[in-house]
Amino acid sequence: MQYDWDRDLDSKIRDISVMYEIAYSIGLSSDIKKEANNFLDKVLKRFGFEVGSLLVRDIENDKFNLVAAKGFIGSYAFFPIPFGGEVIGILRLFSYRDDAFSPKFIRMLNPLLNRLGSALHHILTIENYQRSERALFVEKEYLSVILHSIS
Repeated sequence: MQYDWDRDLDSKIRDISVMYEIAYSIGLSSDIKKEANNFLDKVLKRFGFEVGSLLVRDIENDKFNLVAAKGFIGSYAFFPIPFGGEVIGILRLFSYRDDAFSPKFIRMLNPLLNRLGSALHHILTIENYQRSERALFVEKEYLSVILHSIS
């Protein structure tokens, strides 16, 4: 005979295990598409969703770009991916179940989205730095050619 508190404890242990598995997998890649696809795969699998996508904000163009998508559209919910008081991405989840987006699920998802926001921001910062470095190198080469052609 299993008591309610046993079932509740088992449920909480499963929830912690899911949270740990997903949180541990965040930040393992320096490629934004791999990071987004990895997170999306884990959330869909562990929470039982059929469909989802993840958009990341392009600061230069102030628009959101689709970086990962799985499945086909049904009922849906959009969750912001925050970093530093701004939304830097959007997780879109879709399901055919009516009770898919429970308060418990949202409570579990929010800290994962905060961690993902930090990882995505880190990757975007590195990409922006590398892009700036390349642009600076090109400009330096251009100015060098001009200086050498003056004589």
